[in-house]
Amino acid sequence: MEGAGTDLDPATKDTTIREKEESILNRLTDGYYGSGEILDGNWNGSGMRSHYYEAYRQIDRAITLDLGQLSHIESLSFHMQEGLGWGISAPSMVTYFLSEDGVTFHRVGRVSRFDAVKDEDPDHYYSVVENGKEVNCQSYYFTLDGLNYNARYVKVAFELTGTWAFADELEVRGTAAPSDTAETLPDTPGTDYEVVNKYAWTDQARGIQHEALAYAGHWFSSAGGALQTSQKTVEELLPMVGYVDGEGNITDKFFESVTFLSHGYTPNLDTPDDDTDYHNLIYVSSTMTSNPDAAQMCATAEDWQTYLDFLFHYGEGTGTAYNLDALNEAVALVKEATGDADYKVGVKIAFYPPILCQDAFGTLPGGTHSLNFAVSDTNPAQQALADRMEASRWYLDTVIREFKAKGYENLRLDGFYWYDEVMHYDVDPLVLETVQGVTDYVHSLENGAYQIYWIPFYQSSGFRAWKTFGFDYAIMQPNYAFDANASEQRIADTAALCKKYGLGIEMEFGGINDKYISQFRSYLTQGADDKLAYQNNSLIAWYTGTWGIAETSQNVSGTRYIYDAMHDFFSGIPTEMEKPVKNLAAAGTLTLEADNVKNTEEFNKLLQALPKLVDGNEKAGAWNDSYVKINANHAQGPFTLTADLGGIGQVERVALGSVSNPGWGIGAPDSVAYSVSQDGQTWKELGTVTYAQAEISPGSANGFETVEYVLKLDAAEKARYIRAEFGHGLDASKDPAAPYTWLGVDEFTVNGTAPLASGEGIASMGTITLESGNVLNSESFATLQNVASVLLNNGVLQTGSWANQNTLNGDYIGVLQTVATEPFTLQISFDTVAEVQALGVDYLAWVSAGIGAPDKVTYSASLDGKSWTELGTVAQADARRYEAIATGMDAYHFVLETGAPVRVKYLKAEFERGFNTDKNTKFGWVAFDEFTVEGALTSEQPAPVFNEVDSATGIRVAAGLDTVPAGAHLKVEPVDAGDAAYASVARAFRNENVDLAAFDISLLLDGGTVQPRGVLNVAFPLPQGFDAAKTQLYHVSPEGEKELLTAKTADGLLNAELTHLSLYVLAQPKAGAESGGSSSSAPSGGTSSSSADTSSSSGTPSGGAGGASSGTAAPAPGMPQTGDAFPLVWVTVAAAACVVLLAVLAWKKYRETRA
Repeated sequence: MEGAGTDLDPATKDTTIREKEESILNRLTDGYYGSGEILDGNWNGSGMRSHYYEAYRQIDRAITLDLGQLSHIESLSFHMQEGLGWGISAPSMVTYFLSEDGVTFHRVGRVSRFDAVKDEDPDHYYSVVENGKEVNCQSYYFTLDGLNYNARYVKVAFELTGTWAFADELEVRGTAAPSDTAETLPDTPGTDYEVVNKYAWTDQARGIQHEALAYAGHWFSSAGGALQTSQKTVEELLPMVGYVDGEGNITDKFFESVTFLSHGYTPNLDTPDDDTDYHNLIYVSSTMTSNPDAAQMCATAEDWQTYLDFLFHYGEGTGTAYNLDALNEAVALVKEATGDADYKVGVKIAFYPPILCQDAFGTLPGGTHSLNFAVSDTNPAQQALADRMEASRWYLDTVIREFKAKGYENLRLDGFYWYDEVMHYDVDPLVLETVQGVTDYVHSLENGAYQIYWIPFYQSSGFRAWKTFGFDYAIMQPNYAFDANASEQRIADTAALCKKYGLGIEMEFGGINDKYISQFRSYLTQGADDKLAYQNNSLIAWYTGTWGIAETSQNVSGTRYIYDAMHDFFSGIPTEMEKPVKNLAAAGTLTLEADNVKNTEEFNKLLQALPKLVDGNEKAGAWNDSYVKINANHAQGPFTLTADLGGIGQVERVALGSVSNPGWGIGAPDSVAYSVSQDGQTWKELGTVTYAQAEISPGSANGFETVEYVLKLDAAEKARYIRAEFGHGLDASKDPAAPYTWLGVDEFTVNGTAPLASGEGIASMGTITLESGNVLNSESFATLQNVASVLLNNGVLQTGSWANQNTLNGDYIGVLQTVATEPFTLQISFDTVAEVQALGVDYLAWVSAGIGAPDKVTYSASLDGKSWTELGTVAQADARRYEAIATGMDAYHFVLETGAPVRVKYLKAEFERGFNTDKNTKFGWVAFDEFTVEGALTSEQPAPVFNEVDSATGIRVAAGLDTVPAGAHLKVEPVDAGDAAYASVARAFRNENVDLAAFDISLLLDGGTVQPRGVLNVAFPLPQGFDAAKTQLYHVSPEGEKELLTAKTADGLLNAELTHLSLYVLAQPKAGAESGGSSSSAPSGGTSSSSADTSSSSGTPSGGAGGASSGTAAPAPGMPQTGDAFPLVWVTVAAAACVVLLAVLAWKKYRETRA
């Protein structure tokens, strides 16, 4: 037996598919029927389904059986399975061929899906219940009886109408010997499809080559969420019909034809208060097939009218134009800008095929009964077809009538677009008659004034028969942008099929992310005349999502170059869709240093001219003022040119331009050496480019050369500072060699990734590791670790594609319980300190596949990778949930916001596999795709641990890693009554009879004061005569307000945790002042009133109670532990002059005891 696809996709992987399928062809003649059980093991020749031949995609199959001798054939039968819930579809038609010599085959008959006989044998039937509904696999006999032919070879051919086709037996009945009475084999063609070997072209579309798809209508941002509305505005449509430059000026026409189409949904008008309820505008096989409630999911006559009202009348009376009205206004602006008063844009409107399972469509205006599109025992095919056509004619007539009533001056109705992307041969016995009926009617209107076209998806069922259906033309989707299994080869495969069968090609821009952009670049570049040649030779439809053209024209996320590339392609200009290379140095700061400055005034002029080096003007090689010109009589090298990017970026390429004309005394450098640094102190050499290695080209003036010293790095270097070192070129004609008089430099270029601003994603700047507390398969887990280091910070989230998991160019890391189990740890480390505002890990939840998100994720941070501080835990219920990112898949992004930025070098996320819905067992898989970190990367390293003691006072300040800025030193100043801040302390403790000791504590750095980044442990020795049980610690503000702080005494020290250094006061009641008398101090924990004035001379310190036995002074609830943010000078005072004198004496005693 020999198997060969008659139209196999030529992708590389198809060779493997062919080999697998050919290896299992013997299953078709082994005498065994499958049981229908198809859910174990891997499909397509794995050996797990020993009774089935399994065909995967690739359009069609033709399988030939050699009987070994000429035999008499009386009947042929092919036994095939259908399990629509698993993508297994029986073909719409099985065609049989016979041959005597194996070369010339004769078609002897066909059996359609609806003439096939259902296999009632219960052993050949399989079903399961999912979500309360039966999903089954059913078999059919495609039997052709009544044959009377002699043949040796039997060929059975069929097209795939789904992802898979399953067959288990090919039966040939008759006699081994030929018959003398056999009929002559018929002379019938072997194919119904016209092969043209030419793309669809403008003669089929009345001169239009490019069709823009404008999506407007109702859509879901997430599964189960509220139905959203997207309506087109003038602002959105203007860059579609006119080419708008970066300044907003219309400089050219753009798309001359626009198709308006919906997202496939319409609100359920029966439930107006439920914004999650909807109807489908087309047949959805995944939810409607074999669903007894499918009709309730289908659009009705009222829904069709609602869509047309939205298209033609949305926003009427508001003063703002939408949809077709907006398109009309946008074209008017293009007409005015281009001076073409007669210009019009063609419009095509989506036509929604009558849904084959809708049995209650409703009654049309002027109708007599509710239309029923479903074929059933009570609604025969003839009536179903009649109802379908009645509805179709009404819709088409209504569109034309509404369009004419609008009287659009700038639009022309050209026709319609058949909205469904596949022909449902497998479930609709009237598919051919319905499509032909609609296309015939469109062509009959107004003497053929209108066209209708179709855009099937890749290898969609029926794509080769587009002309048979009656379409004027068809355009096929490559789906490279949306198929995770497809490589760039898909574009070439699509082009080959389109050219063979006369279709056009769709361009597909999936959206603004690196993956989609890279794929879209391939669509554009592959169309060039020297490649697949569809750019200038094929009809093109443009899928750009809902806002793709508008967003790229407005340079959203720096994508303006994509819009420009679309216009180039549209205009027939070859394009590489190259992203503009940004010179990072242009946004930074330049400095120039010279080893030998001879004329300071002239050298300062050079410094003023440095902006010329990053102005973006590449010099043509003529000696003019656009160069920075360095005369050897003014300064000689080596010169050091440094660009400060302002933050850590990633450097991929550096270059310095120069010019040479020895006859004029102008010489380019002999070499340029490049180096980078993150802190401006430690430098890493990148390499040196010599004159001989430079890129040299003739200048615009005679005798001149432009010289560019380009260094491309094999791997990006993280850097804030980029340095180029060079000197005057040497004139070797002199003996000894001497510098040329002039050195000219132009552009200093640094290419790569710009420094990240606060709040941006910085995970890509770190290194990620994956660990498990229980590795069961070390080899497999090592592979996961390798992939994790690349995949988890590449910026790609929630693709919903599982096919390429655990590969370097894949989408997810999936850990199976047989490879490793919890606890799992993801750690990201940075080369320098990062200030983090939010972090998270994104997980996949695909419950039906055994993949669950964790119940919680705990995050911690560290500055040294050893000591960790827990930042918080995010429960699954608090994670950001993204529903239905793909069929059956949700995403959970466990995001923790830190509030104030947290300084870290290391972050880790700890998690376990999530519990299954029964809460007794865990999911077998945990899968994740990104570790996100938002914040800013600094050029700093963590400051060392701090521990200093003031030798005069004995006050000790200690802090952990990175709390005190590197290089800072402790300064403590006891404050006497004569100091400047005396009044502040006097005001704070007026009318209080206390002993005081005050200190101005600060951190000094580079001549100024700095504050700590975190908590300091400060220990105050108790002054002589101070009682540990009575002493309290206060902070005093410049306004004289005091704040009682928490402090504990131990071993003669008063210890406090402070986050701010300024003026602190130790206070205790004077002897005999613990009791008696009224006090005017503030209530416990409070601050003395600034307006208080009392003659009382006694009282307890604010917040303390006389005679307290505790060694801890407690602050009032909610009071901060730190003082104000101003540097203070503190003094030791009391409230009255006599008290001041006593306090000074107390301080003198304290100093004497410390001496």
